[in-house]
Amino acid sequence: MVKGIEGFQASKYDEAIRHLNSAHQLAPTHPDVPYLLGTVYEKESDFVSAHRYWDEALQVDPKHVNSLLACGDMLLRQNDLEGARTYLDRAVEVAPNSWRAHSLLATLLLRQNSYADAVTHAGRAVNLGKEQQEQLRPTCKNFLSQKSSGQ
Repeated sequence: MVKGIEGFQASKYDEAIRHLNSAHQLAPTHPDVPYLLGTVYEKESDFVSAHRYWDEALQVDPKHVNSLLACGDMLLRQNDLEGARTYLDRAVEVAPNSWRAHSLLATLLLRQNSYADAVTHAGRAVNLGKEQQEQLRPTCKNFLSQKSSGQ
């Protein structure tokens, strides 16, 4: 799986697919492998295959939040609001502290003219994003102080 991720990061998508397919044969019940395959196929603009692999990950683990978000985000970009809503509602249910899930759902609700609900989810996304930022601040300060001291 690591070689598949490395191939993806290097934009060597054929190589990534080859390694991820090998990992998929070795670990057919690991939801991250089809999720990653879906992500590679999305980069290659093969949205049908991407969706198929993300759905496969969700068959293995119906609460696989990355696959829920990926499907919802892709369908939202394709303007399939009802399809996206199914995945994004589940993502918020599975990961209520995910700023991204709330942000995507807010975008969808805005497009559906559900303004009050959109504002609620947008506000939740902002607050969760701030919380994450606050949690990362000490790590960033530590990193910057180490970097400035030449470590």
